[in-house]
Amino acid sequence: PMIMSFFLMLSPTTACSIAVEGKGLWIYKTSPIKPKDFFMAKLLLNAIFYVSASLLLSIVMSIVLEIEFIVSLLFVVLSVLIASFSGAFGLFANILFPHLSWENESQAVKQGIAVLLTVLSSFLFGALFFICAYYIEISAVWLFLIEVIFMLILNVVFYALIFTKGDKILYKRSKN
Repeated sequence: PMIMSFFLMLSPTTACSIAVEGKGLWIYKTSPIKPKDFFMAKLLLNAIFYVSASLLLSIVMSIVLEIEFIVSLLFVVLSVLIASFSGAFGLFANILFPHLSWENESQAVKQGIAVLLTVLSSFLFGALFFICAYYIEISAVWLFLIEVIFMLILNVVFYALIFTKGDKILYKRSKN
């Protein structure tokens, strides 16, 4: 999971999805689209790529490595939670730090603080999962279970922040 979490969190589409809107963000603000739907569209696009890929990869890895069933099941759940969290974290970072003033799209994608935070978090989570796997001497089942619970809590927190405070934060940040 440590390598998978690193790659899944390295570059979610949501980390720059608001920044790419740029000066056209006013269209969202003036349209009759609910903030929930706007954010959900960003998260679902990310999920199409990352959740489906993580699901497929974790199943294939479980079969190839001949991992016992319960560990495989936890591995699949954990990979989906990591992919889901990477989208939520990237979107929330982009809500907090929308890079809306740019000359070309590559600036929005490559030079935003939200993208930098997301990339740095991938190193942090990769290291965290590595440290847990290397230094905590418990069975794989318990290790995966702890990581699943941890990622589930993070998912709930970030999705709640996005859907309850995201619109207000984005409105304040993009006002300038």
